[in-house]
Parts: sequence; structure tokens; C-alpha cells
Amino acid sequence: MSEAKSMSTMSPVRFGEVVLRGCGQVMFQNNPITGLLFFVGMFYNSWELGLCALVGTIVSTGLAMLLGADRGAVEAGLFGFNGTLAGVALPFYFVFSPELLLYVVLNAALATIIMAALMNFLGRWGVPALTAPFVLATWTLMFCASQFGALHTGPLLAASIPHPAARVQGADANIQTLWEGGIKGVGE
Repeated sequence: MSEAKSMSTMSPVRFGEVVLRGCGQVMFQNNPITGLLFFVGMFYNSWELGLCALVGTIVSTGLAMLLGADRGAVEAGLFGFNGTLAGVALPFYFVFSPELLLYVVLNAALATIIMAALMNFLGRWGVPALTAPFVLATWTLMFCASQFGALHTGPLLAASIPHPAARVQGADANIQTLWEGGIKGVGE
């Protein structure tokens, strides 16, 4: 039986395990229990965020299977984690709506296609794609979505141009704030 055929006949329970592994891979954990805990945490924080993460992970994992991606990579959740991130990113920047779920599906699918291409290209040198597919797909979709006007932007995408009369307050900067800013910057 071919690899693509065996992937398409994966049981729903096994598919669920692979989806959970994909979410767990966000923190480099190839473990379905970790993925389940992450999903529980996201749903606890916000059902919209959890739903978008779940949809993104399911779409990216399912599409990777349909496209015949490397079975080991799919089962380890390496496609799913970009879908999780692709699903979580959009609700941070856009107001939740049914249309947003459509963009989550598109973002997860685009991340999967980019992941497959990067794995093929970078694999020659043993370089992993990591989160580059999620970043590239999300940037592209955020630009398109903001230009089409189909989604309402949230506070994180609101224009933040300072008022012309605003002055920069440099007196608040001291060694402690520079140290904290530097450490937090490295942490980000």
C-alpha cells in the first residue's frame, strides 16, 4: 500500500493524536498530552482563540496528508504546529467573526504548502523550516486581509502614529529600564 493511501486511511483516533502532537510541537514536544493541555489552555483563555488554533491544526495536518507529505513529519506534528500558530495569530490582529475562520483555513493551508516547499528545498542542507511557513503565510494573509477590508482590525493593528504635538519623554529612561528592555527584547 502506498504511503499516500495509508495516510488517507488513518483512523480518526490516530488523526486526533497527530493533531494533538502538532499543537504540542509549538513548544517542541512530540507528545499528544502536551498538545491537549495547550488546547485546553487556549480554550480556557478564549474559546475563539482555541477554535482558531484547533481549526488551523486540523487543516494543516489534513492538507499535509492529502498532499502526500512525508509521513514521519506529518505524524510527528511538524506540519500541525505551523497550523496551530497560523490559527492563533489571526485572532490577535483581527476581530473574531465567521469570515475570520475562513482566513484561518487559508492561512493554515498556505503555511502547509510553504512548509512542504521549504522542507524540500532546505532539506538538502539539513536545515529545518521551523516557524518560517507560519510567519510567511501570516504576513501574506494579514496584508491581503487588511487590503481587502473583509475583516475588522483589532487594537493591535490599529494605526499608532503619534500625535504631532507629542514629545518623547527621555527622562524616564534609566539603567533599570534599559536593562529590563534589553532582557525582554532578547526574551521575545
